Amino acid sequence: MSALFYGKNALKIITRVITFRLPMSPVTSVLSSSPKSSEKLHALKREIGGLWDFAVDPENQGGQRGWTEAPPAETRRVTTGMPWEYWEPGYDGAGWYWKEFTAPAATENSVSMLTFEAVSYWCECWLNGRKIGEHEGMSDSFSFDVSDVLLPGRKNHLVVRVINPPQNHEVDGLRSGAPLNQSDLPVGKAGWYYNYGGLWGKVWLEILPPVHFTDLAVTPSFENSRLDISWTAGKGEESEDVSLFFEVIEPKSGRTLKIGQRVLSGDAADSGEFSLRIDGLAEWTPDTPVLYDLRASISTRHSTHIVHRRFGIREFTIRDRQFHLNGRPIVLKGILQQRAYPRRLAGPASWRLAARELITLKRAGLNFLRIHLGPAEPWYLDIADRLGILVMMEPPIGWIANGPRTESRIAREIRALISAHRSRTCIVMWGLFNESFHLLGYAPGEMRDLAERMLHVARASDPSRLVIDTSGGYARASVQGAETMIHDTSRMDSSRFLSPQSDVVEKLTDVHVYCSLPPTNDTVEHYGRLDSGDQLLFLAEYGAAETPPDFPRVLDAYTRQEQETGLEDWRLHRDFYASLRQRFEAAGLAEEFGSVENWITAVNHARAGEVADITIAIRNNPNVAGFCLCQLADASGELFGVLDFWRRPKPLLKALSSAIADPAIGIEASPTWLATGQGLNATVRIVSDDKPVPGGELEITLHRPSGKAQSHRTVLPPGSTARVEILQPMQEAGIYRLEATLRCGDRTISSQTREIGVINETDRPEIEISGRLASPATEDLLRACKVQCEPFGNNHRDKSKVVLLEWNAIASSANSHWELLGQLRNIVETGGAAVILNPDTPMLYRWLLPQFVGVQPVMRTSTYLKRSPLLDGLGEPCVAGRLYSEILGDRWDNADDVTAAGGTVEIGAFSMNMWTRPATYFWGAAVYRLPIGRGTLFISHLNLLQTLETSPLSRQLLRNLLNYAGSQIRPGNEHRLLRRCIDRTGLA
Repeated sequence: MSALFYGKNALKIITRVITFRLPMSPVTSVLSSSPKSSEKLHALKREIGGLWDFAVDPENQGGQRGWTEAPPAETRRVTTGMPWEYWEPGYDGAGWYWKEFTAPAATENSVSMLTFEAVSYWCECWLNGRKIGEHEGMSDSFSFDVSDVLLPGRKNHLVVRVINPPQNHEVDGLRSGAPLNQSDLPVGKAGWYYNYGGLWGKVWLEILPPVHFTDLAVTPSFENSRLDISWTAGKGEESEDVSLFFEVIEPKSGRTLKIGQRVLSGDAADSGEFSLRIDGLAEWTPDTPVLYDLRASISTRHSTHIVHRRFGIREFTIRDRQFHLNGRPIVLKGILQQRAYPRRLAGPASWRLAARELITLKRAGLNFLRIHLGPAEPWYLDIADRLGILVMMEPPIGWIANGPRTESRIAREIRALISAHRSRTCIVMWGLFNESFHLLGYAPGEMRDLAERMLHVARASDPSRLVIDTSGGYARASVQGAETMIHDTSRMDSSRFLSPQSDVVEKLTDVHVYCSLPPTNDTVEHYGRLDSGDQLLFLAEYGAAETPPDFPRVLDAYTRQEQETGLEDWRLHRDFYASLRQRFEAAGLAEEFGSVENWITAVNHARAGEVADITIAIRNNPNVAGFCLCQLADASGELFGVLDFWRRPKPLLKALSSAIADPAIGIEASPTWLATGQGLNATVRIVSDDKPVPGGELEITLHRPSGKAQSHRTVLPPGSTARVEILQPMQEAGIYRLEATLRCGDRTISSQTREIGVINETDRPEIEISGRLASPATEDLLRACKVQCEPFGNNHRDKSKVVLLEWNAIASSANSHWELLGQLRNIVETGGAAVILNPDTPMLYRWLLPQFVGVQPVMRTSTYLKRSPLLDGLGEPCVAGRLYSEILGDRWDNADDVTAAGGTVEIGAFSMNMWTRPATYFWGAAVYRLPIGRGTLFISHLNLLQTLETSPLSRQLLRNLLNYAGSQIRPGNEHRLLRRCIDRTGLA
């Protein structure tokens, strides 16, 4: 049983056994009351709650100062169940807790256990001046036998010293790690998200009978209709006969369904196994999450100890390249859980927050949760059990470095995770590593060998479940850590797994496939073509769409006191928001979007549609056995969630829900841009999980730029499959919107929208330019766009035409840069205009640019297009979505450098620092103009020439760019061009 008690009356005795009734409707009534733990002890159990004394020890001198005996003069009052960052934000190192409590009177020969739910990361404990033990770990529960130390019925003094290892230096040989600075501690992304420490779980005192269960695990066998029970017991000093009694109880009625019992001699009562037939019991599935209660008791003439375990009857495995639940194929529709929460950081601060999170996912249609970087709380898993959510659980051992104790620490974490949760119905498989190519100091072969050894460690702890060694696969070359963060791990070696009840290592393809957003048509189609040959294909991560939250709403959810304290999570969101506002203002986007909140809304809607398109493509791929979107909620610098940090939905959740509906609609339209007169080639496809499509109505509507709409309805008979093609010439220029909606009666089952652009390329005037191009083929492409290009060289002196420079056309020699860029500088300085495509911008400094403009590293970007002549004939300013994906490159210049040089960014992007700290937004420039002397230089990093032949968008943008540059030419000072290319004009 779990309970929350605070204040002076914190030490409450729990002596009764509580039967937990499951409601009829798990989704609608899980919030009706706080869930109780699935373990109920017929014993005394107290939370050592209330207020504790706490002090930080930054110099790590508390032991020498006598803190094991008494606290220092100055301490603060805190509670357990929260990391110490709640009171000391940002503190890492050593910390001390002190608590005085009165223990209950104990019966003769009783066993007293002091249990810690979770301590991060290392601790040692003293009770009444005597050291009772130490523990290393981040999130596992552990206990000390204090029978010989506890003073029953009297005051007791408990002291706990905790080390939360810092990231950048060691304390007692311990240092936290994360990507970019791995350590040999299994702490997951603690150094990336929140490096929390202290007694973040609760502390309990348990008074047990001399003969009691120390462990009880239940394993239902779906195939054999059998419940296997394994147990271990502590016997104290008694050696009399022991009675075991097992009772299966029907949850709704409380009726006893099955009974089993056994009598053992005292010498044989240490451990054992027992089986019960469970014929006729209902199976557990996501649609019917039926749970039963096992009541187990171990008794002597003098005492009884009772433990309850809830269980469901299910089997989960891999067969024929598919996941199977209870003998039937099931497609996993999942989401990645990153274990970062407000206030408590390490987990939900309340069961209501957890219930809100899981109910939201269930209602969205998801059936699978990949709990990453550490185990969930027992009461969190209670909710997942009741809702019928399948879970893959992983220990916090990602991004770890090779060291003398690394393997033993990894094995310890795996054993602790499985031991604590192996009776859970919702947990259907264990994952051990994540993206193992990030493990520092291992060659690929060494990493695979380590992972295989850990597979067998997991198998020894739990024979009944599927175990996957590494999510995201292995690298094929020696690596040194995070610099090898390859976006598409499907190019890497396969993962390995063990089937339930098997020691045979087999291969599967567990991949993380990320792409730039917005995705191109080819990228979306790539998801639909992924294949793994004869192996099961599990797309365990995709998405990571930067979807900034409603920052004011997130910040306002914290209390005034929490804001004044400066909680790490509050401060991080505050800093991101302040940085984004500053970038928004510097970019001059108020005219286009009105406010930064409107920009956030536009980004969210763009990314939501793109993730939906990718998800539909994945679902339409018959090779994919399951998929898992990254991610459930915002986590520190990863603002990728379908929910915000407080578990409130973003537009991404609604789009994902529509895409995973059964059935769901997908729209394929290629190309994205057409010339007037071209036919629209679009396909509306209905996808389902191998189920017949229910009868309904499919409505397709084409909204024209003029505002007129054309609709078509098709009635689908039950069991049909639908694939509707649209072939229609597009005569009107502008942006079209194609909508498809599937309805069954008054209910909308799924809907999808795509935009298509149409450009009028007829009757265009010729544009005359000078230029230096990489090949005659490029010149031919320009002529097809009605752009005539005369050669540009080191003695070119005509500034009346725009100069177009393709960077690849310049030789790499310094002499070439000196001469060609020198002459280009002279032309621009005297009032001319030039356009450089895809330059290595830092190399322009000295030869051409008066100030340095550097490259801007970006992560997940949100691109904007400002109002300017660049958009002539293309539409309104916007956040770049799929309409513009084909021309967006992967190179950005530093927009701060651009503005410092007096320039203006026309097409730019914001990108949050995914490495979390500092919590800032980067600002990148894709197209910008710089004043040089009397003239103007335009720089573009768009993929224009690369797509010129096939894309009306590229052709229009290039012409707009050249015309825009031409409008900036200023006559005069032509006489200054008579000097040599290597001589300065004196105008800059």
